[in-house]
Amino acid sequence: MARSRIAILICAFNEEKTIKTIVKQAKKVGKVFLVDDGSTDKTFQQVKNLKINYFKNKINIGYEKSLERGFKIILGKNFDYLVTMDADGQHRLNSVKKILFKIKKYDVVVGSRNKTNNFLEKLLSSFSKKYLNLSDILCGLKAYRLNKYINYKSENPDIIGTNYLFYGIKNGAKISEVKIKCDRREHGNSRYYSNPSNYLKIFQLIRKIVRK
Repeated sequence: MARSRIAILICAFNEEKTIKTIVKQAKKVGKVFLVDDGSTDKTFQQVKNLKINYFKNKINIGYEKSLERGFKIILGKNFDYLVTMDADGQHRLNSVKKILFKIKKYDVVVGSRNKTNNFLEKLLSSFSKKYLNLSDILCGLKAYRLNKYINYKSENPDIIGTNYLFYGIKNGAKISEVKIKCDRREHGNSRYYSNPSNYLKIFQLIRKIVRK
């Protein structure tokens, strides 16, 4: 699969310690689009010479809105596939390649991590397995066949970056899952669960799954 047909979308906030390595790895398989969510560290300085598509939010707007911005930008370009991956160094290049191999026969491919962050993610997994036949819909590593998203319009609220998956489900996309191994985050802790309101989003997502 040609690199020119693949867009890699990475959303980052204050990831100066990992972002350069992640971007270099991602460039091996696709064209990188980095949405910098108002970083106040040296994230930009780490990637400014790497010849990528760089966009910076004027203020921190959060992962979901940053993902939405990047998705819309890429939809306006001439790509066949879009891959989302995290900026914290947990996704391995071979996992990205596994996702890309699988997407040849599917419309959406979801990574399934060998570990989950907490009890709520395990609870969510039990519901998503039962109702969607997917075990890890929160995994940040996903791939999309973009011709299935030509008419995509965002639905609010975007619950933890799953709008694109649910859009695919709603519109009859062929969806599959790939087992991946994630490395331990080496620098800092996940900022997502430092915000108590994000725990509520897990329950909102479970409710959305059950109602499908």
